[in-house]
Amino acid sequence: MALPIGEQSAELLKAQDLIWNHLYRFISSMSLRYATELGIPDIIHRHGKPMTLQLLVDALPINKAKAHGVHRLMRILIHSGFFIEEKISEDEAVMGYWLTPGFPTPHQRRVLQYVSNCTSLLQSNCVKAMGSCEGMV
Repeated sequence: MALPIGEQSAELLKAQDLIWNHLYRFISSMSLRYATELGIPDIIHRHGKPMTLQLLVDALPINKAKAHGVHRLMRILIHSGFFIEEKISEDEAVMGYWLTPGFPTPHQRRVLQYVSNCTSLLQSNCVKAMGSCEGMV
């Protein structure tokens, strides 16, 4: 059954949207990885209040020639829900980056890393133990 042209366009747009979303889904997780490797969550947490882009760039261990990418990285992380943008001052239109309430603190991340390492170790030992039992079945 042939669809009217308007419905065909809507169907095509929906299909393209689905494909693009799947193709670029990795961007959010890679952005979080880079932010964590750079220490952005810890820097903002230690600052204790929303941090301007300039203060964040100054605190990061990066080549200042690549500082233009920090703004793009933060936009992706805000869109993904890891950070929020807040007004720093009512008088000015200066915005700062802040952690979302659900973002783990440095201590919570260390605990999560410990649990993750223990789980990996246990899974590794279970796989080895199951592998050695193969001949018994």
